[in-house]
Amino acid sequence: MASEYWRINQRFPSYEICSDGRVRRGKLWQNSNKDGSIKVGPYGNHGYRRVSLCEENKKYSVLLHRLIAETFLGPCPDGYVVNHRNADKANNGIDNLEYVTPADNVIHAKRLGLYRAPNKGKKTGIVPRSAFKPGNVPWNRIAELSK
Repeated sequence: MASEYWRINQRFPSYEICSDGRVRRGKLWQNSNKDGSIKVGPYGNHGYRRVSLCEENKKYSVLLHRLIAETFLGPCPDGYVVNHRNADKANNGIDNLEYVTPADNVIHAKRLGLYRAPNKGKKTGIVPRSAFKPGNVPWNRIAELSK
């Protein structure tokens, strides 16, 4: 991406969302000393970053990749999910996000070697969440396979 740009999310107009995956309080916080502060949230159970937003005195915990996609790609179509093209859950830039069907998401994960087949009655699933903590994913293999 050549340059970053910011947009306001329709559901959360008090916040500005950056094309590179950051969130900040917008200019609507007139009497706040926190205008423009970047929101950084924790990684959740499955390796996706969450941010806490407050709108009309209600708090929301939002998955960052979904917020970025919604802001720049529009609302998620029914039956679709957000996919990280390079499988790096920490890379929430708009160039790395796309809407896909759950079936296409599984095909993508299989192609990158991140999908585990069912074993002994356990659920089919993607690689365990611990594998997606920074430093644990074989990024060189993913980058090679995603081309």
